[in-house]
Amino acid sequence: MKMYKSAILFADRKGEELAPLNEQYSPALLPIAGKSPLEFWFEYLCEQKVEEVFIFVGAHSTAIKAQFPSGEHWGFKLSYLLSKGEELPQSLVERNVSQLPSDYLAARADVVPQPRNDGSLSNCFSCDDDQEMSVSTLQSLAWGEMKNGPQTPQLLLNLQEYADITAQVLASKLWCCTPRGLMLDDHKWTATPEFSAERIEAVDDAIYVGRESIVDRAVSIKGCVSIEANCFVDRGANLNNAIILPGSYIGQNVSVDNSIVAGSLLIDLKHGLAQQISDPALLSPIDMNAALTRTENSERFAAAMLMLLSAWFVLPLALLGRRKGSPTLSRRTHRSNRGSRNYAIELELLSFNTRWTGINRWPQLVHVIDGDLKLFGTPVEAVDQAPEQDLALAQGVLTPADLHPDYAFDDIEMQLWGLELANTKRSFLANTLKGIGAMMLPKLGRKKTALES
Repeated sequence: MKMYKSAILFADRKGEELAPLNEQYSPALLPIAGKSPLEFWFEYLCEQKVEEVFIFVGAHSTAIKAQFPSGEHWGFKLSYLLSKGEELPQSLVERNVSQLPSDYLAARADVVPQPRNDGSLSNCFSCDDDQEMSVSTLQSLAWGEMKNGPQTPQLLLNLQEYADITAQVLASKLWCCTPRGLMLDDHKWTATPEFSAERIEAVDDAIYVGRESIVDRAVSIKGCVSIEANCFVDRGANLNNAIILPGSYIGQNVSVDNSIVAGSLLIDLKHGLAQQISDPALLSPIDMNAALTRTENSERFAAAMLMLLSAWFVLPLALLGRRKGSPTLSRRTHRSNRGSRNYAIELELLSFNTRWTGINRWPQLVHVIDGDLKLFGTPVEAVDQAPEQDLALAQGVLTPADLHPDYAFDDIEMQLWGLELANTKRSFLANTLKGIGAMMLPKLGRKKTALES
């Protein structure tokens, strides 16, 4: 079998068949278990020891180039050529003949590779010096010809086919398309240590969890579920045959059934309906600063240790110092921002009712253990406080005022210092020691400047 050193990929499809996702994604970049059709093709060409790859791109050229600026990772040189979009492959090759090799492999990279039993791909063709054969091959790769030909799922002709091909990839039915990450069990893949083998065992069906994604332990998962990178699925959510695209927040107790979620966009595959959800507590895109609100395991363990070490004197004080006529423990509604005031949700904040502020906030360490708050950050806001749209926050139980009780913070300083505290990575021991210091520091009364602190 002849080995080809060059390949030409056509990724200039407009993707109108995939509306409304075509507004956000090129078909060649559509996320499928952590990768994309184009990346699956790159991996195949790497295995074939191809040295040079030319890609024809159209309307989504900027996004494709940004994601794949070079082919160095796969061991080949990558060059981009422009198309007006869904042009005839033969015309594109003839217009750029001076830049292209005389013999090459050719394929559409805005569809999914389809394997044969002999180890080759049914939608990857060879073109060489036989001009007549090459013309015929290129004609078969015209998007119009492929779209009107036999229906096969790898073409991604509609959103249901997209869901079907995702299920095939997770079920390992396409040897040329391997999800990103590790397979912890049959049809169960993860690209994040946050979703462990222990949690995988509780899922009966196929699942993929992408990089930097957080899935609460109290989430129900059934059917084929793909949760792409940088997502946050909150407690009580129900996912059934769902695809959650990158950077999406799924709110508490929200059900996603036979649907695709892209930020605040919900696409119901069963009824063919797409709608924007206006309530950010249900579905929303995750703000770029949302990672700051993710409660690390080191913070959870530190909060638990702080409660354990201090319970022997805090609990008696809470009982003896209770204000007359008030319950020992109260719940008040506050706003939990999860990274941005644009997407605030309500949180029932626990507190004791004594005359000591530090004692009153002690039960809030439970919210750190649950992952609702950071250990260190900005103060939690009252529910009636008007949200500001421009300044991202990261809320915590212990605030800059606890670490510097002798400094008079204004609102902006409190927000910025709290953001810095939340963004600092610490070990369990460092969090515990700093937490003890914040809880024990006395109020000295002398006001310092920020530089002195």
